[in-house]
Amino acid sequence: ERLMVATNEAVARWLNERGLPALYRVHDEPAPDKVTVLARAAHNFGFEAGLGPALTPRALAAFERQYAGHPTEPAIRTVVGTTLGPARYTAEAAPHFGLGAPLYLHFTSPIRRYADLVTHRIVKGYLAGDRKRHAREPGLDALGADITALSRRAAKAEMDRQRMLAARMFKERI
Repeated sequence: ERLMVATNEAVARWLNERGLPALYRVHDEPAPDKVTVLARAAHNFGFEAGLGPALTPRALAAFERQYAGHPTEPAIRTVVGTTLGPARYTAEAAPHFGLGAPLYLHFTSPIRRYADLVTHRIVKGYLAGDRKRHAREPGLDALGADITALSRRAAKAEMDRQRMLAARMFKERI
């Protein structure tokens, strides 16, 4: 997994340095009120997160090491996910807070994600000699918004299906 993340970061940096378009995976810094809720939840689970008023990627990583392997880890991960909120695809180069990455995009799974395929096409074009592309390519932001919406819809469908299967399984136990 670390190699995949490092590759995605390296390709994002490579494209950015050349002024090429890209669909970056961006994750904004959480609001202070959400950080307070996370610290309170951590305390309720028996952890002192020590996050302070503003969450930093380093503090988040230290907190994750605290609860890794603990029986409450799935519940805490849910609270952390809610605190961080969803990531999105955008043509604007910006950091991925959750990973602590200055630039990040999806490149390593072109069979699974359309955003990776877009990145592959841009890289292949550049390597084949296409130097006409510009970082602010029209339509790329709209494509990022569409991919983000479709990704969220797919995740919701997956959760709904899991809930349906769980309900079916527990129906027999009522």
